[in-house]
Amino acid sequence: MKKILLNGVDGNFGGKAAKILLDKYPHEALVFTAPTERGLLTYQEMGIETRIADFYNPDKLTETFRDIDTYEVNDHIWTEEYIKEQPIHYLILRNSQYAEAMVSSFVEAYENTNGILANNMGDGKMAYISRDDCALAAASAAMSDWEDRIINVNGAELLTIREYVEIASEVTGKKVTYQYIDDAQMYAYFDSIGVPRTTEEMWADTAKNFPFCSDGMVTFGRAIRLNQMNTFTDDFEKLTGCRPLTVREIFEDMENHLIGTRTSTDD
Repeated sequence: MKKILLNGVDGNFGGKAAKILLDKYPHEALVFTAPTERGLLTYQEMGIETRIADFYNPDKLTETFRDIDTYEVNDHIWTEEYIKEQPIHYLILRNSQYAEAMVSSFVEAYENTNGILANNMGDGKMAYISRDDCALAAASAAMSDWEDRIINVNGAELLTIREYVEIASEVTGKKVTYQYIDDAQMYAYFDSIGVPRTTEEMWADTAKNFPFCSDGMVTFGRAIRLNQMNTFTDDFEKLTGCRPLTVREIFEDMENHLIGTRTSTDD
């Protein structure tokens, strides 16, 4: 039996993936990690082996990952390329955007911007995926015997943001209308509320309240608009044996699909 290490179990996503592994995999073959001891207490009380994974201290990571057969970490394109060059087997999960992010945007628009959701996504399409489904995919990948594959974790349907909002309005009875604004207007909006363009300088102060930079968000919206993020596959169903939640189903259970805590705590 392979030993699985799951990183970031003190975060929202990691916590959900941990719960699935606890339900489906022998506890003696699990190792959970977090940046601090505090984030591991619950699992220690359950008898799960835990380790500190401090990515600001790479010298200690070798010991953290010792004797592990399969481990899961968040990555990006540069990490992918590096992993592929190493003499190891890998599974790379490319998640579509969390549907929960736009659930929270929908609520914000209804409550604070007169029912107008404005951004630069335009008519680009994306297969929005529930964070719960992403956690299920991560746990399923860790338990699987798949090797050396790219897995696109997509939602049940390709939608424009306008179609997304129309479904949300119909299900909730809360009327929200989508309004397209261009990239310059998006930058101007983020500038007006004090969001930094990059992760330099002001980032440390602002990240506590708004953990993003406007360069990242504007280019993300542009990529959607240009249909650079419209990947749509059945990888999720093949991996998990389940179908992903639809946007309609997510809004029918909206209270359990708000964005909440996004990352593990590293203080």
